[in-house]
This record gives sequence, structure tokens and C-alpha cells, in this order.
Amino acid sequence: MGKHWEWANTVRGHANGDLQELNDLLAGCSLLTSEDDNWKWSLHSNGVFKVKTLFDALDKHLLGVSPNLNSFYWLSSISKKINVFDWRLSLDKIATRVNLLKLGVSLDNNKCPFCDRIQEDRDHLFVTCSYIVPLWRSYLAWWGLSCPLPNGLNNILNGANFNTGSANSNKAAFASRYVLLWLIWKWRNKLVHCQPERRQSILKEDVMISLGIMIHLWFKSRSKWFDGDFETWKTCPRALIL
Repeated sequence: MGKHWEWANTVRGHANGDLQELNDLLAGCSLLTSEDDNWKWSLHSNGVFKVKTLFDALDKHLLGVSPNLNSFYWLSSISKKINVFDWRLSLDKIATRVNLLKLGVSLDNNKCPFCDRIQEDRDHLFVTCSYIVPLWRSYLAWWGLSCPLPNGLNNILNGANFNTGSANSNKAAFASRYVLLWLIWKWRNKLVHCQPERRQSILKEDVMISLGIMIHLWFKSRSKWFDGDFETWKTCPRALIL
């Protein structure tokens, strides 16, 4: 393209440097006179902007993504605090006892605070512990899913096996999993910091009740595709999703 500029006012000061930088950027450009000017999104092969490509780029280049996940899904239907927690969990940055020992923190042992038998890494604590497996079994039954129980955290975060039949229902089930993971962590911390005489009563707490209440309140206030009463929600959540 030509390098002749016509300005209504004289270019002075810092603007001269900006103009030179602009000239350098445009030096190798050529205009296509046969086409109208348009914007192209460089993060997608067809040049069309898509929110998902922006999320993927942020995940990979700014936030970081677990090597075993293509991307982390940020959900607007639940609180930012829970989104951030699950993102950190996907990167294995949660202070499980195994991770604390790796960081040089002195602990009495690395055993799971629930079963007190197996070392507390993230897959055991959130998925395979004998106290946690019933929660996932209840979750599958609540959403009417016949898929196998999850065998690891990445299976839960990828969500490939949790198809509930519609896009909105899948979003709701996904959000429920995120909240359930956060509630498991809260339950775990409550157990770790309790007095010994309270241990048995805490182990008997029903996390699924808390899950149902929280998700119902958030969906009712944040989601246009949700409509229904709590009694129906407790037994058949898919029936209330439009």
C-alpha cells in the first residue's frame, strides 16, 4: 500500500512514534480491492468469532489447563468461587495431604480423612473413596443417568459420559457436578478440623441435600431455562428444565 498520509493537523510528539509503529505494521500489507473490509477472528479457522475459542485461549495461555483436559468449562449458572475452586482442582492445586507433603509441609500422615486407609490424592478424595462413591451413585440416580460410576476426576470434568438428553439439562447436570465437588471439599475440611467426638456425626451428614438446595436456588435466580418447585426438583430435576 502507499505510504503517503494526509493529516488535518501536524503530527507531533509521541504521535510520531505511534505513526512510525503503524507504518511498520502496515509495510507488508496489501489491500484486496475486490472485497469489502471485514473483521477476521484469528483463533478460529473460518475467521468467525466464537466465545468458546476465546475461553479455550484464556484457559491454555493465561489460566492453564490440565494436560488431560482439552479445556475447563466456566459456568455462569453457579458462583465464581466454585468455578475457581474446580479450576484449581482440575490443575491438582488443591491442598490434599499428598500435595501438602510434596510441598514439604509436615503432616502426621497422608491418609484420607474419610476412610483413614488410602493416601489422600485428588482422585481418591473426590471420586473413589468408599465414603464418596455413594454420593456419585446418588448423583447419577438423581439425574436419571445409567452411565458407569466415574473412575477419576477428569471423567467428571470432561462430562463425556453424563448425557442427560438436552443441552440445558446437560448444563444443569454439569453445574451440579461442580457444586458437588466443592461440597465434598467443604465436608472434608469440616471433618479434618472437628473435635474427635464429632467425627461420626459429620460422617453421617447428607451432602446431597445441600447440593439440591444450592443448585435449586442458583438456577431459579440465574437461569431462564429453569422453572419449577423444590419438591419436584428433589426427585426429578430434568422435568423442570425447559
